[in-house]
Amino acid sequence: MLRLEVVDLGTGTPAPRTPHRAGRPGGHGMFIVQRLCLDWGVVRNVEGSGKTVWAELAAPG
Repeated sequence: MLRLEVVDLGTGTPAPRTPHRAGRPGGHGMFIVQRLCLDWGVVRNVEGSGKTVWAELAAPG
């Protein structure tokens, strides 16, 4: 398993667009993450604003 983490200082909560509309500009990142990953989530930073978004992918091979 491969785990990726990205720190984001923004205050918004990432979420896949529902319903997903192909061809619509913007907002496709979390839809792609949801489709490719085994699991993903958000951990709020306890010291100030921001969050860490994590995703787990199956290891190749």
